[in-house]
Amino acid sequence: MKADKVKGFRVDKIVDRLQLFIHNFDLNGLKDYWGYLDQRLFCRLEDIFRPEVTKLQTSLFRYYFVYGVQLKNHEKTQELSQRQAQELQGQSEWRDWFILPFITCPRAGDRFKC
Repeated sequence: MKADKVKGFRVDKIVDRLQLFIHNFDLNGLKDYWGYLDQRLFCRLEDIFRPEVTKLQTSLFRYYFVYGVQLKNHEKTQELSQRQAQELQGQSEWRDWFILPFITCPRAGDRFKC
């Protein structure tokens, strides 16, 4: 089970692994693992669940972004912005998120509610 990437599809183990990638600022690992889950698990779901998977992915990368801002790790937030810019800029739900590192008090407004 240690070598198994999905840990037997146990939700707690998958969530732990996703959080580990985020807390270590391992964007490559996060993207690779998400791709693996998408290939092995999410692609088998019925089409009616695709919007929920997309929402989960968006929330996961937002968590990475917010975690970087909270720890004032501007290098990692910029890395996400630069590496994912082309993919994320076309998505309306990401448009305002690229300014997050430059706002002094993001909690003051409604813009960054999930």
